[in-house]
Amino acid sequence: MLMTNGISALQNTTVIMGLPFSFVIFFVMAGLYKSLKVEDYRRESANRDTAPRPLGLQDRLSWKKRLSRLMNYPGTRYTKQMMETVCYPAMEEVAQELRLRGAYVELKSLPPEEGQQLGHLDLLVHMGEEQNFVYQIWPQQYSVRALPTAHAAVNRPTTGWKPSC
Repeated sequence: MLMTNGISALQNTTVIMGLPFSFVIFFVMAGLYKSLKVEDYRRESANRDTAPRPLGLQDRLSWKKRLSRLMNYPGTRYTKQMMETVCYPAMEEVAQELRLRGAYVELKSLPPEEGQQLGHLDLLVHMGEEQNFVYQIWPQQYSVRALPTAHAAVNRPTTGWKPSC
């Protein structure tokens, strides 16, 4: 190209070849900007503390109740019972309220996955063209600390369960 038309032909060819690629780069930048905005919204909503606050001093747990919570390691049977009697009815109540407000809601109690002992709960709110809202409760098995009593190793399980939202 340099021998036929000189440097101007080489410059024109570079511009002609680079122009379509600049459109591709523009769309990549626009997609990246959009995904970063969505990620920022998610991070911001995840950091928001929506847990209810105690109304007064009488609502706080006594030290004995807090100590009991720290040293209570629920087993599989208790966790399953909690999922069925507390978590599922609460999610059912939320789903019913959302339905009353016109939302299309699915609530499922799913069976255990492979390698799991307990199933999980799944609340799905269809948001049309937007990303669906999903709230799940998964029981998580975890290792527990040894208690300072001699008979703890015999009477206490080595793993416990806790619901994870």
